[in-house]
Amino acid sequence: METDNISLCIDLQADPFSTREESITSLWHELRADTVEPLQASTLALASFADECLFCALIMERPKVLYGDEEPLDPSPYLQGEEYASSQSPHGNIVGLVYVHSGPANIPAREVNVGIVIHPDKRRKGYAREAMVLALGWVFDELKFHRVQAAIMDMADKDRAILFFTSIGFSHEGIRRRSIYQSGMDGESGEWKDVTYLAMLDTEWVVRKSRIARKGTPSTLWEELLNRHAKEREELAIWEERYGRLERTISMETVR
Repeated sequence: METDNISLCIDLQADPFSTREESITSLWHELRADTVEPLQASTLALASFADECLFCALIMERPKVLYGDEEPLDPSPYLQGEEYASSQSPHGNIVGLVYVHSGPANIPAREVNVGIVIHPDKRRKGYAREAMVLALGWVFDELKFHRVQAAIMDMADKDRAILFFTSIGFSHEGIRRRSIYQSGMDGESGEWKDVTYLAMLDTEWVVRKSRIARKGTPSTLWEELLNRHAKEREELAIWEERYGRLERTISMETVR
């Protein structure tokens, strides 16, 4: 699965002490610290968690090479050895991690949980949105699942995570107070965390695809209003994802 900017790679292997291993380990530790399913995994190893998932992949930045006035091309057919290696990003072209997880109780309900983490140096570029849309397309269009859920723990970037999922089309469903226990760094002391739940249904995914694919004049004024609201909401979310959250003031009470 890929777009013009990223590809999803299910190969999580890396040579010991390599830059690739360092990047993957860093992303996995951040994922375990901020998301529910990795925190509740049966073991601390990413490989074991990946085995529990329906899908777990690295988000890879696709390098581009320009040849004069030509369109950007994938350099892999043209570059070899050290030349190709040097064209990669400082983190081995690894942008982040994305997963689709479903426990035994979720399978009969046709429900999955999703999560994503992006390397700090690669945020605010739209990579997370592209990767999550690819994952959602696989879940809804290929697996024909009914519901996708995102569980967000109480953390420093919680508001940004909620904004990210709602901008894609997830709906806020509620908060389970102090519902998950996160151990401290010493493995002993810890704290209970609130978890915010957001979800998207298969019908909402179809509507989203239809709205994106539809061209021409809306059939009704109401449809035009809904389309404009959804477009403005998504544009605002993309802007805030790249440049930071807007500071609301009294004069901006109508901004939601």
